[in-house]
Amino acid sequence: MRRALWIVTTMAALAGCTVETEGAACTKVGTGDECPSGQTCSLELLCSKSPFKPCEAASSGSDLAVDPVHGNVGVTTGGVATGFPDPPGCRFRSLADALSAALGASPRTVKVYGNGAPSVDVPLGASTPVVVPGNVTLTTDLLTPDPTRFVLTAAGATGDLLHVEGGATVVGFTIRNTNGTGDGLAVVCGSGNATLDHVTVDGALNLARGVVAEDGVCGLTATALDVSNVNGPGLVVNHAGASVTVNGGSFHDNAGEGVVASLGTLTLQGAPTALTVQTNALGGIRIEPPAGTVAATIGDVAIKRNGGVGLNIRSASSSSVSIARTVIAQNGGTDYGSSPARQANAVILFGNPPSGFSFKDNLVCWNGQHDEDVVGIWSSGNWDLSGPSDCSAGNQNTYAATLADTDTGRYVRATGGGSDVRYNRSYPDPPASAALFENVQFDITKTCVGPSQFPVECE
Repeated sequence: MRRALWIVTTMAALAGCTVETEGAACTKVGTGDECPSGQTCSLELLCSKSPFKPCEAASSGSDLAVDPVHGNVGVTTGGVATGFPDPPGCRFRSLADALSAALGASPRTVKVYGNGAPSVDVPLGASTPVVVPGNVTLTTDLLTPDPTRFVLTAAGATGDLLHVEGGATVVGFTIRNTNGTGDGLAVVCGSGNATLDHVTVDGALNLARGVVAEDGVCGLTATALDVSNVNGPGLVVNHAGASVTVNGGSFHDNAGEGVVASLGTLTLQGAPTALTVQTNALGGIRIEPPAGTVAATIGDVAIKRNGGVGLNIRSASSSSVSIARTVIAQNGGTDYGSSPARQANAVILFGNPPSGFSFKDNLVCWNGQHDEDVVGIWSSGNWDLSGPSDCSAGNQNTYAATLADTDTGRYVRATGGGSDVRYNRSYPDPPASAALFENVQFDITKTCVGPSQFPVECE
């Protein structure tokens, strides 16, 4: 009986005590919601009895910190985030809030902290597009960019996701869509060019287009740009004043073509960092200016395994197009011309040739269909696909196929004009029949020494 009375008395005494221990972890800065009585969640995200200290203001021009896990939501008294990096409670939790605070004339860096986590979701919020101002560099706390670690998500968005103003830089993010049917990333003209470094766009087969430059006279320079799963083309260049350069990366698994250029300037460079355009449903690269001009330079690119033709150049008489050291292989057929309708799987050249046209040192491969042409030309003009008469290295194209003269497909076939395909290389060497080069300037005695086996790059 005495022991039971002692237990009841002790429990009653403890019930009236205040827990004095400090240091418990918490997330709601400036409140006591997660802390023992008499304590408040500090900026260090620890429960404390000490008076609450507000965030130090970030100085003008300094970095602004974003922390989607530990940052301040900006609703507590005296604890509104300022973007100061330490302690974590002073960081913005909202990326949009940080970008808004960074807006101004002075250059600012907005840095998203992952705190060593293998992957961090960074919500864009329901109000999109989120704009990266022209004076801002948006980056992460990693020394080496890794877009798989930081994912900009937009669960409730229905339109465009991210607008990047001219002058802005984005480094090391994946833009992943779940509902939006607009564009993944659009360049908005401002001061200078926009820059993307190790940026990935994953459209989840909802986005209409991946990366778009059509706002006006401004440019985009991208390094290691990866665009996939878009319900349309991966990259679109569609303004006379737009200029886009991509150094390395991939446009793949999109429902449209990998790249479409209708107006402006496009440069695709696959060296020293590889650039591939592959496994896109409608084809690889289409250059088709309905009016105006396109200046396109394509070098060291692999255009492979697309559902339609690899390279499609159409009605580009006032344009300038240069393709060099590019592999075009294993692509599906696309209709070109009529009377009779035919398909080509590697290259289509439709309409009058550009005033500036160069096609040198490319590897163009047959893709397994004996009734399709490797290169199809529908034009009354002369598309110059010839190499130098001295067969100097680095200037002739290689046409690799195993078509026989009994097949209906051709290495190169034109409907008219006088397109020149002399002084190039072929596999087999020489080709089975001169008839496999139809309605073009070709002489089986004016060919260069071809490869001894089917090139592995074609596979």
